[in-house]
Amino acid sequence: MCAAALLLTLLNLLIEVAMVLFNAPKFVVSPHMGADPGALTRDRHGIPRG
Repeated sequence: MCAAALLLTLLNLLIEVAMVLFNAPKFVVSPHMGADPGALTRDRHGIPRG
């Protein structure tokens, strides 16, 4: 039980980091934000935040 909770928590954190940095996986990202670049992509290409 405890191992399953830990596994799900780690999976959730992994998906959260992927969403913020890369805006992926697309099936988790909100539809209105699907075309936006992730934070890491923005920083690499010099796209302003906002």
